[in-house]
Amino acid sequence: MNEQSILKQFAKNIETEFDVKTTTLYKNDTLLIGTAVNRVTFEYYKSIPQTTVFKSETSCLVSMIKVKSETYMIILTSVHRTAFDGLETKYMISEFKKLQKRLGGIL
Repeated sequence: MNEQSILKQFAKNIETEFDVKTTTLYKNDTLLIGTAVNRVTFEYYKSIPQTTVFKSETSCLVSMIKVKSETYMIILTSVHRTAFDGLETKYMISEFKKLQKRLGGIL
């Protein structure tokens, strides 16, 4: 499997399994999947040292995984304010770690 197919499968699985409306994935500064966020938001997300959940009318979860010299930014959004609470986020982080291992096997 190549990188693009692994990422598409990850996005499909995460959107199916959890309360996720959209998945956006960046590799370093390059958009791979989803809709681009504006530059100010992107730079802000890059500066976050750990997985973070933002809540307003909607919810947004931002996380980074490192694979060798590459950094992948995962941005998940949900229309529900209560998304990404408690155990759901723990399971998502577990999925991020699985993705990291799969990408490490091909890079």
